[in-house]
Amino acid sequence: MLRPPRRAKHDKLVDWRLLLHAYGFLGLPECIASFAMAYWYCERQGVPFSSLWFGYGTWGLPNDTPEHVNAVLATASSIYFVNLVIMQWCVDFLPPFPPSFCHNTQTQTYQLTSPFLTGST
Repeated sequence: MLRPPRRAKHDKLVDWRLLLHAYGFLGLPECIASFAMAYWYCERQGVPFSSLWFGYGTWGLPNDTPEHVNAVLATASSIYFVNLVIMQWCVDFLPPFPPSFCHNTQTQTYQLTSPFLTGST
């Protein structure tokens, strides 16, 4: 409440850094992981990835029924979207690396750092 309101013509809500972070850094790995989980489920249910990729409407193996393939694909689609929601929730609430507290003895303050970045375990 102490900050003045933003100037609508000057201060933008979305800039190139936000778009790059959302679509490049976070969105692409989330999309790839969600597709991997959906295709993994299809493989486990007997619908191989090779029959779906460039299948052009001929899904599944020759002895599969269309009802079975449609049921597997419907469940895989749900897995894809639920996986996306869970990953986006985790990005909002969980840090990307396990945090550790490092005690600074000179200023007697605690800093939240990542062991991955500091090289410590």
